[in-house]
Amino acid sequence: MTNVINRRHVIGLAGAAVTSGALGGVAPGGATPTHSCAIPEGSAGFDPAKRYAARAYLYTIVTPDLDASLRFYRDVMGYGLIDQGSLKGSRGYALLRYEGDPVRERGVIRLLAAPRGATANRPRPQSSIVDPGLALLECHPRDARESHDWLAERGVTAISPPKYYSFDAPQLPSNSGNAFCVFGPAGEQLLFNCQNVPNTVDRKREVDYSGRIGPLSQHTLIAWDRWPMFAFYGKLLGLAQAASGLVPFDRLLAQENVATLLGAPSGTYYRAIGLGGNELWEYRQRHPEPQPPWPTSLDRTGLAMVTIAVDDLAPVRSRWTDQGLVPLGVGALPTPEGKSRDAVMLRGPVGELIEVVGRRS
Repeated sequence: MTNVINRRHVIGLAGAAVTSGALGGVAPGGATPTHSCAIPEGSAGFDPAKRYAARAYLYTIVTPDLDASLRFYRDVMGYGLIDQGSLKGSRGYALLRYEGDPVRERGVIRLLAAPRGATANRPRPQSSIVDPGLALLECHPRDARESHDWLAERGVTAISPPKYYSFDAPQLPSNSGNAFCVFGPAGEQLLFNCQNVPNTVDRKREVDYSGRIGPLSQHTLIAWDRWPMFAFYGKLLGLAQAASGLVPFDRLLAQENVATLLGAPSGTYYRAIGLGGNELWEYRQRHPEPQPPWPTSLDRTGLAMVTIAVDDLAPVRSRWTDQGLVPLGVGALPTPEGKSRDAVMLRGPVGELIEVVGRRS
């Protein structure tokens, strides 16, 4: 039985973790107490290593066709197979890492076979990129047009050809880039973003990996209010708002080009806000009509979960206990480091599944 989550119930829980099934069709539970929406102390700058050295490095994609997803990431995206096997209940999995990436804690993909008849985490056309939740993965190729043509030659269709965009100051070429989006075999949305400025993860301007595409090194959460997100991730993991120098990473993208390349409704716009080493997009429309989140489940297809590594799980465990969070489960799914790591699975403010693993386990 596929887990069912009431989306209208979730939207009222800003800043709270919603206890609902993650794997195996567990019935929805109650909500935990809401968090304060104040920014945690020390969140003014980008320092994800300051408290627990938290880093999002692995992404779980639930796929209706494991072989097709394996071919896509191996033959098209440039990933190499690390491990493959089956979980209890005979659900197959595969772990992949980008070939030639010198950073081990970055862009690992965990493919997980979907249950028979599984529906989508973000079904289309019912959902839109502007709806809150775990939305997409992002890579930073050396050349957007080269990557687009490479994918097109292999039968992968982009939402649009590469589109130019700029941040707040269109007159400054250094605040611009070229980008496009595709959907992977499981329905996961992937953003190929060739920026003219360093992004919040690969902070060197020079590309530090080989290959034409690069690892999927960032994920994006969509929200209509940034403050509960800052409160949740700051208090739990010590993740702060990213900054460029002393200026917080907070940039407006209001061009129609951006809506086109993302497949967003015309007239929508957002602020890209750094959150640790990833991004939070605070969406707005010309006539705002907030929609409820699309909570993710490992029983539904598409991008389903973010795995965050921390040095020591013990202080994080005390944090979630203090905040009244109810874990969905303990023990990690297979990772490149092993199959029995100390871990906990939680649900974030916009319904995103989070797996927190300890490096010292």
